[in-house]
Amino acid sequence: MKNVNKQAALTWLIPAVAGLILIIFARGLTSAIEAILGIGLILAGASGIAGWWKERGTRRENSIVMLIGAVLGMALGIWILTHLHAFDNLLNYVIGGVMIFIGLQWFFINREGLGLNGVTLLSAALVILGVFVILHKGATTLPIRFAGAALIISSLCAALGPQE
Repeated sequence: MKNVNKQAALTWLIPAVAGLILIIFARGLTSAIEAILGIGLILAGASGIAGWWKERGTRRENSIVMLIGAVLGMALGIWILTHLHAFDNLLNYVIGGVMIFIGLQWFFINREGLGLNGVTLLSAALVILGVFVILHKGATTLPIRFAGAALIISSLCAALGPQE
């Protein structure tokens, strides 16, 4: 039984620590996320080109499509690396949408007492924060910090919510 409690504690403790990291180190995270995405696309494109080069004589029907996809992936990765803040608003939509989804999920998980208990209030806070992040414009660290707060709130919901 103690292993189950330790595992349950880890399921809410790890996101809480990740949320603290997002709040503390928010300044460089948006650029880091975009740089990782750009580098990943470049590496995937290079791998696709290498695969096309290796298989160029054996498969004719897919070889051009594979090469075009790899080149476009590399080009997009290079563009992202040279325009690091171009996806800031898209990142706000993704982070806000995930926050709203998690808030609604916790609300429906906690159906048994639809009164004003802790999980209901925390899930409402997640939805409100998610809407605010979506509506927030500009390249600031606020959405990343709100995402960190959402992880902490979700961890509290897991800790306070129904236990199996």
